[in-house]
Amino acid sequence: ATVIIVVIGIEVIAPFLIKIGPKRLRMREVSMKVQVNDIEKLPHLLEKMKDYQMVVEHVGIRDLSFDNGTSWHEVQIRFTTLIPKDTITIYNSLHALDYIKKMEVEYVA
Repeated sequence: ATVIIVVIGIEVIAPFLIKIGPKRLRMREVSMKVQVNDIEKLPHLLEKMKDYQMVVEHVGIRDLSFDNGTSWHEVQIRFTTLIPKDTITIYNSLHALDYIKKMEVEYVA
């Protein structure tokens, strides 16, 4: 019986505490929309976000076609980050990437 309790503690409770631990409580949820011209650059964007300690929760992608024949991709990303990062810092750090045409950042909660 003791072994079962220890196994449950390790397999169930530990991941739960990691998910809602003190660091998670200090994090804020952010929503971001970006327009990119090359969808192949999306993994690079997500990697950059990881480098900036942004934890991606959800990614949605939509095609945008224009009358002149060009097409862009709108990427909606919901992520969490530590509170000291404000929207200007997030905007400046990611908008500098050359494949981003437009960008919108806002805190959700």
